Amino acid sequence: MNIITDLEKANLILKKYSGAKLQIWMFSRSLKRIAIKLSLDGKPEVVYLIGIGCETFHGDFLLHNAHLHITLERGTDYSDNDITKISDNIVGFELTTSAGFSLAQGVEEEFGDSFENFILRK
Repeated sequence: MNIITDLEKANLILKKYSGAKLQIWMFSRSLKRIAIKLSLDGKPEVVYLIGIGCETFHGDFLLHNAHLHITLERGTDYSDNDITKISDNIVGFELTTSAGFSLAQGVEEEFGDSFENFILRK
């Protein structure tokens, strides 16, 4: 399993998952953490993209042929905080966060089913 928080490295992985099935996979009770699952037919590895400090969400909970990318906006007009945007401009999907993201790539069996046990230790 690989865990990535670097923007450039994450976008390189997301480019490899262009055309993937996107699912909103899990979320915290407060909706401040949202996990997006990306999977490609015939490929055993999946990608989970976790938004941390989620602020806004626009789009469907399930997409086929997704083309996600991540951008960082340094301090905006309404806030001094950096804003991370996880988006697919083709279909109008966007998740904005105020505390960044984490990307985890691995086979399905390496992941749990809640944020409390998400990264399973073998």
